[in-house]
Amino acid sequence: MASGHLIKAVPAPLVVHVLQMIARNVLIFAHHLVIVVLLYIVMPWPVRWTMLLAVPGFAILLTALLGGSVALGMLCARFRDIGSAIVSGLQFVFFLTPIIWTEETVRGTAFQWLIRANPFATLLDLVRRPLLSQPTDPEQWLLGIVYASVAAIIGLLCYARLA
Repeated sequence: MASGHLIKAVPAPLVVHVLQMIARNVLIFAHHLVIVVLLYIVMPWPVRWTMLLAVPGFAILLTALLGGSVALGMLCARFRDIGSAIVSGLQFVFFLTPIIWTEETVRGTAFQWLIRANPFATLLDLVRRPLLSQPTDPEQWLLGIVYASVAAIIGLLCYARLA
């Protein structure tokens, strides 16, 4: 949704628009989470306390998304040609991230490095694995915190430089 007119009309910090976008997507995620809860009720799935680890994983994911969104938003506002390149790049990264395929399909093959080199796979696992009652490695938590910290610092630097 283009909000160029809103940015020009309302005297607010530019990060407010990024927060609005993230809040909208969190609300959509919450609506989808209702379906997951209904599936847990209908299907026989073991519910464990470790599923609550999805909450800090989601917080780490949101931190990374906030930093990345601020950085990319500032770059797209400054350099208008970058937007289409980012859309194409994100479609490519989507297919490299185990969303529609599982890690087991590439385990033991030449493509196994894709999972370790892809920060989106790590951030996704911090939320997905606890919800599926699967263990999450401490290495993944550390990598997720590092990725979120780096994204937040880059977002802050871009915001300070370009805002």
